[in-house]
Amino acid sequence: SLGLPEEGDLAQKRLEAKPNRRTAEEDGFVRGEGTLARYFSRADFDALFDADFEALAVGFVERDITNRKQKVTMERRWIQGKYVRR
Repeated sequence: SLGLPEEGDLAQKRLEAKPNRRTAEEDGFVRGEGTLARYFSRADFDALFDADFEALAVGFVERDITNRKQKVTMERRWIQGKYVRR
């Protein structure tokens, strides 16, 4: 099973930890510059595409991204999929 890693994405953890965070909806956060960030469970992601698209490949990508200037390594995770219209 390709379940979402329990740890979540670093950006998601940061937004959830802010005491004065602004939420747009469940799993939706408004960033400081006003853009919306939305985090999906695997089930939510599948539901967005299942009606009109056939999944060719879907999975989680996990990468450690290093900011060399700040000497910080960030754990990033996202869902990536390849679909064709039915």
